[in-house]
Amino acid sequence: MIQKRSRRVWLASMLIACIAWLGFVAARQAASDLYAHTISVEIESWSRPGHKFRGDELPRAIASIEKSLAITPSSAWALEQMGALQFGRVRSATDPQIAVAAARAAYVNFKKALGQHPTSPFAWANLAMAKAYLGEIDAELFDALTRSAEFGPWEAPAQFTALLVGLGVWNQASPAQREMILAIRDRAVMRNADKVNEIAKGFNRPDLMCDRKTGKSPGGRSCPRVSS
Repeated sequence: MIQKRSRRVWLASMLIACIAWLGFVAARQAASDLYAHTISVEIESWSRPGHKFRGDELPRAIASIEKSLAITPSSAWALEQMGALQFGRVRSATDPQIAVAAARAAYVNFKKALGQHPTSPFAWANLAMAKAYLGEIDAELFDALTRSAEFGPWEAPAQFTALLVGLGVWNQASPAQREMILAIRDRAVMRNADKVNEIAKGFNRPDLMCDRKTGKSPGGRSCPRVSS
């Protein structure tokens, strides 16, 4: 079981990563219609330094994606965005049942998106994130982490989300699954070592910051052995 404090840190980090991912994807993907294009521009602005959320931004974004899906219901891009936006509702939900319902809806849309675009590392990472929040620590979750790593070896946002989930479920992972999580960590270190260090500190696991190829931390110091 994840300790209460670590779980809060993990969940908060996942939600932050979710919003950052939204901006990253919006900047890279073309919108299929006017509604999607309009919201993609707004979502991209969320990742800019100093941005502060207004209370109406998330509901307005969800409404725009719903209009987009009404036009193109099988759009993988819109389904991924809707899933991430729905998971964003977890952050503001005061009723646990509403939070769980939002996470479940996000999971369903990530699954639909993967049916249209099965090589999206972002959708796989976020599917794992939704399952972890729902407490479904099972083969599907670990398969999602594996596929995210396979399809996005150089996609830093997907790696960071997958690493957050992986560390969150570390205690439930088998030795082989832990090796997979450490491989994700190794890739993520190459992209942004400071970010990985921040994630590892959030779980009080400095031993998980070590780059196995060099045996050193980004600061050049020897790393402690990874513990179980």
